[in-house]
Amino acid sequence: MSSRSSGTQSRMARLSRRIGDWRLSGRRGKRMPEALWEAATELAEELGSYRVSRELGLNYASLRGRVRTRAGKQASVASVREAAVSKSEPVTTMAGFAEVDLGAVFGSSEASAEIEIARGDGARMQIRVPLGSGKGIGAIVSAFVGDAS
Repeated sequence: MSSRSSGTQSRMARLSRRIGDWRLSGRRGKRMPEALWEAATELAEELGSYRVSRELGLNYASLRGRVRTRAGKQASVASVREAAVSKSEPVTTMAGFAEVDLGAVFGSSEASAEIEIARGDGARMQIRVPLGSGKGIGAIVSAFVGDAS
């Protein structure tokens, strides 16, 4: 067994114990803590949702949905970052947040339009652009919406 697979198995065993402890704490019927879901999601990205859900006794559909949502968020941030970097725009990212200075692309103007988009998973995005200069907005919106809709 390689050291990587033994490390993954070790993480799986530790997470299984943590979930078991949470279940024994008398909180059955309540939502599992987000930290446990996050750890399970990370493992599922490596090993697959089916295997992790089976070994940890988690709902497959819930885990798979979290994996897809996380992949969509990562792809959205990466797409926006890539588009901005290709145009030499400053990009700031932090904890799943990307700020792109679109003023350099669209020019600045007093009159502007504001677009606000909300996905089904609760993520929101606001875009403000000068009137009459909305080139590229479709690509940004598509990257944000991605597979999470």
